[in-house]
Amino acid sequence: MEYGVEESFFHLDRTPSDTPSCFFGGTIYELKGISYLVEAFRHPDLAHVQLYIAGKGSLTAALKAESTPNIHWLGAVSRETLQQHLSSAWCLVHPTLGDNSPNIVKEARVMGLPVITTEEGGQTQYVKDGESGYIIPIRDSAAIREAVLKLTHDRETALNMGCQGRQECRALLNVNRTVEGCLTRYRTTLNSDF
Repeated sequence: MEYGVEESFFHLDRTPSDTPSCFFGGTIYELKGISYLVEAFRHPDLAHVQLYIAGKGSLTAALKAESTPNIHWLGAVSRETLQQHLSSAWCLVHPTLGDNSPNIVKEARVMGLPVITTEEGGQTQYVKDGESGYIIPIRDSAAIREAVLKLTHDRETALNMGCQGRQECRALLNVNRTVEGCLTRYRTTLNSDF
């Protein structure tokens, strides 16, 4: 049974910023692959792309000290601020070393945001490589950089990739489907003979 996405994400308009920008949201620790993300954005090839990082965690201070001017640390943010950043980003970057089914990827996909993520985790079911984003190897800053360059080549690319598979994700991640799935399981359990 798939956990659905909060209804408000289904009603957000995508209005990508005038200049290329990417977003990361999550805990700032090694499992999320955040150090590889920062390394990628420190490369001169991405100096023109803004990276907004929302979250807090054990690696924040060290990574912040190494950051270049195009990397912006937001700290913990409200749901409204998160939604604003997702709406204006050209893509979500989620370079996890292993994840179950991260909410941030689901939220991005139902609103039509393309995603760059790794091949390790359940989030790959929401992203088709080369269509609605890019699936890259773990621990690979160069692969992050290359995917970001492809997705931020122009606004139309980012908008078009975000639309790919969006309706399927919206159907799969509808909270009503989650509720019905829970109720069905309860009914089955209550009516079964042990």
